[in-house]
Amino acid sequence: MITVKIGEVELKLTKNEAKEAQRLEAFRRVEKEYAQRSADIWIRSAPTTAAQDRRKAVARALGLSDTVAFL
Repeated sequence: MITVKIGEVELKLTKNEAKEAQRLEAFRRVEKEYAQRSADIWIRSAPTTAAQDRRKAVARALGLSDTVAFL
């Protein structure tokens, strides 16, 4: 686990989750709807509830919704 700062929030993430957070941040700068869809898929694909909670925290820190809206 590594500590990543997104905006004002510090999160403990795995290396792969940190990479995905950077990717989502880049998407958010270009097109927020695309970033939201990617975050929804990423949150849904979490293998455990702990991973899902970390991924939801990343989405909230990026200003995206942490509820899965796209099906």
